[in-house]
Formats: sequence, structure tokens, C-alpha cells
Amino acid sequence: MRRLVLLLALAAACPAATPPPKGAVKTVPVGVRFNGVDYIEAGAAVERFGLKPGWLAVNKTLRLAGNGRRFDLVVDKREGKLDGLSVFLGEPVLLRNGAVYVSRGEVGKRVAPLLSPRPGVRPRLIVIDPGHGGSDPGALNAALKIQEKAQTLALARVVAKKLSALGYRVRLTRSADDTVALERRAELASRVRADLFVSLHFNATASAGVSGVETYSMTPRNQRSTRYDKPQKGDAFAHPGNLNDDWNILLAHRIQRRLVDNLGAADRGLKRARFVVLQ
Repeated sequence: MRRLVLLLALAAACPAATPPPKGAVKTVPVGVRFNGVDYIEAGAAVERFGLKPGWLAVNKTLRLAGNGRRFDLVVDKREGKLDGLSVFLGEPVLLRNGAVYVSRGEVGKRVAPLLSPRPGVRPRLIVIDPGHGGSDPGALNAALKIQEKAQTLALARVVAKKLSALGYRVRLTRSADDTVALERRAELASRVRADLFVSLHFNATASAGVSGVETYSMTPRNQRSTRYDKPQKGDAFAHPGNLNDDWNILLAHRIQRRLVDNLGAADRGLKRARFVVLQ
């Protein structure tokens, strides 16, 4: 059984310089509404970041490029690529009357924090959550007799040791094979006033052709999580984790970037979810 791996890294890779793409693109810098969602023309949406639009494949794939960054959007798809890294969008990219549109909320909550991060402070206390444990073994590789709960704990210990050596204070939600409710894991992070909370998992699939790494961050309010094709009733509800939407997506992107680059693993994308530990 192939396994999907989620690890932690803190440094970011610098993208190579990318010239603006060629190919005329129709621009209509106005907001419109499709299927109950506010959209904005893609070129106008990223103009303030110094990116310009150009077709890679006319009426199919649009590249927004400039200042060493590139963001590829595929018409009718929710998956794009930022500097070559897969990024899942909440709403599909639309082509209307020759112009490409993206969700206005997407620009504010996903694109802007990645293209123009706001200044911040160095985190001090990091809580690492080894997924599963105790009566919850997680995924099982029967052939190798490997349980996910053992792998996440082993990985968490290595991560904690490396972070401590870098000067960070680190706490684990469990340090042994204990059963810990999801709510208790999040409560611990809140109680100790952690700056970062990262949950580690080794997901499993029955498909032998699937492998790679994926990173999830909290879904912003009024946006769809990656797994859902249609809006859900809970989308409009704000969770405490939404207070740091900008930092959530930025940290997740940096983690996924380093995982893909350093491990040479398949990129399964930067995704959004409302898991209890993220809420």
C-alpha cells in the first residue's frame, strides 16, 4: 500500500523569475456574480501584485505572471498552480464572454496572502499533534504491520527535537500511545497559547498508483472545503481558526513547498478543510 505523507517544514523556497506570458487576453475589470458567488476578472484581481495575464492554452489555461511569480488557472477547474505547486480553489475558474473570472473571496483569502504576505513575528511555541493513538490506530499497512499512530508519534518526536534545536518551544498533544480526543488536542494548543498547531498524518488509499504529500489549512468562512463539490450549510459559520486565515494558508503553502522540493515527492496539493483540529 502506498502512503501519503504529511511533514512539517518552516523555511520557504524562492521561485525562479518568470516573465509575463504571451497571448492576448480579454480583460473586463468589473465584478460579476455567477451561481450566487461574487467573481472578478482574473487580470484585474492580481494587477496590484504585478502579475499580468496571458494564455498558455487559449480559453483553457491562463497564466498570471510577473515579479518572479506565476499562477496558472484552468477554466472550469478548482485546482491551479502557484509557482508550480498545486493549489486547490474554493470555486471553479470561469470563462465568460472571452474573459476569465475567479472568486472574489478567493483573491482575498487565498491569493493575496500567498502573493503579498503581511509582516509578522517569529513564532515561539509550536504544538505538534501526532495523529490518532491508543484505541484509534489510524491507517494500517497490514503487509508491513505498520500502524499510522506509531508512525505519527515517531515523526512528531523527530520534528520536536529538530525544532527545539532551532530555539523553538515545542509541545506534543501526546507523547505515548494514548487515546486523545480531537477536541482535547485543540484545547491543549489553546491552553498553552501556541503560536502554531500542526497535525501529522499518514493517510492511506487502496489505489497503488497514489502517493505523495498534501497539506491542509483551515477553510475560510463562506468558502468551500476541497472535498466538497457543492456549498455546505456550515460554510457560513466562523470558527476560531478563521482568525488567522492569512497565516494558515501561508504556513501551509510553505510547508507543502518544502515537502515537495526536499522529498521529491508527488505534489497532491495545498488543500482546505474544516477538520476539528483546524477549527
